[in-house]
Amino acid sequence: MSTMPSKTITEEDVKPKVDVILGQGQVARKYSGTYDYRKLVKEMEQAYASEKKKVKKYIPQTIVAIIASLGGRYLKRTINENNYEVIGNEASVEKTTQALRDARSRKKRKALSSDTGPDYHSCL
Repeated sequence: MSTMPSKTITEEDVKPKVDVILGQGQVARKYSGTYDYRKLVKEMEQAYASEKKKVKKYIPQTIVAIIASLGGRYLKRTINENNYEVIGNEASVEKTTQALRDARSRKKRKALSSDTGPDYHSCL
């Protein structure tokens, strides 16, 4: 597996409408590209959860391809907080796969926390 040197860009070079800023917090959320990416992950989460393993791997690849077709890039903030590293396709697919898994986990946790469980008081 060959690794290409990563490209670093400044904040001025970010394309807010199509680039995906990886991470959490206000910085990532302020870009509409990141918002659209998260919306796409949410829309695809159910299909990802229900597909067989052979098919499942194509869903994150499809999301990455959609972002790329719009001219978007996956960006990771560097130590110098005014710069971003453009991550490659393989890392973008890994991050998207994790986002799909996380979306499913959050949905399961929410369902469990809203389930009140058995009513033991009615047995008394």
